Amino acid sequence: MNVPEQSGYKDINSEIQMPTVTEEQVKIYIDLYGQDLKENNKAMYKAKFLRSIRLASQKENVYICGRVSAEMYKKGIYNVDIQLDSLGVVQQCQCECAADMGPEAQCKHVGLVLHALTKLKEGIITQETCTQVLQKFHQAKKYTGSPVKMEYLVLRNSKNPMMALKTFDPRSLDCRNISGYDDQVRSIWLNSTATNPPIRQMYAPANVYAIANDHNYQDKSPEDMFLQSIHITAITHDEQESIETR
Repeated sequence: MNVPEQSGYKDINSEIQMPTVTEEQVKIYIDLYGQDLKENNKAMYKAKFLRSIRLASQKENVYICGRVSAEMYKKGIYNVDIQLDSLGVVQQCQCECAADMGPEAQCKHVGLVLHALTKLKEGIITQETCTQVLQKFHQAKKYTGSPVKMEYLVLRNSKNPMMALKTFDPRSLDCRNISGYDDQVRSIWLNSTATNPPIRQMYAPANVYAIANDHNYQDKSPEDMFLQSIHITAITHDEQESIETR
């Protein structure tokens, strides 16, 4: 089968002028060789096995060049050439696959390209290129595994290949089990200037009722001192006049 030079081909889109290929015309060509347009051809078309499809005109004939991904070996690509007349009737076909090398090819790759030509008005579906898909490098992938508690995680080191995190202690031996160590740590973070250290989550909040009832050497309770400071239970004459004149 003689085909035009590759430089004479151009991409097919919905606005291109070319003979209309109908499903009936495709069926007539396939029936000549005792074949039929199998559902597998349509499934491959929907799965975007068609990588590209181009057209070239030469006298009264139109030549279609399609690139189809191999079904069993996705990295493989077969070139399919189809010759149409001015009425869209299929004249010749050929494919690079081992099944159909001649001008009367009717393999599934040829069937896929013929089926794609019948979808010209709708818009032929081809395999998306890397630039057609929005990049998702910055988007986190969905985690499908089961969460593991920190105490069940496993660490590795040179001395002990597998060490359970539940028994792992980063402190040296002489710094472990020191008397009063917990109280010392609690005192350090309580007196820290940090506003909300994460270690606070490990300790229960203070009992405000116990603070009010705790023994102290002041003549008034903390509640009375607070109410007096905001001028609720005690207010001077000068403060009263100042508030009224505002």
